Amino acid sequence: MALTRAKGWVKLSGVGSYPLYEEMWRVMQSGDTFTFTFRHPPQREISVTDVGEVRSRYQSGGRNFQNADLAGADLREADLTGPNLDKADLSDVNLEGARMPDGSICDYC
Repeated sequence: MALTRAKGWVKLSGVGSYPLYEEMWRVMQSGDTFTFTFRHPPQREISVTDVGEVRSRYQSGGRNFQNADLAGADLREADLTGPNLDKADLSDVNLEGARMPDGSICDYC
């Protein structure tokens, strides 16, 4: 962020060999012009449809279940305080006794 907001001078320091240092060296050698190539990081779309896969991934430490298709799943007494279920399909899910993100227990879900 400092490079994008700098109006005059920027001081860079570090230890080791990094691609940024090589890129900055090329910019300094080019004089008044340079080409900047931005590579977008690959986007990860997680599409989970099998409840067994969700349980397996949860048990192995996975916590990101955005967009998971959990419709009709039996999640009785599940601990839902940790996983990211943003935009997950939870229609017709049995949540009886499940610990909800706010810490409450779902008694009549």
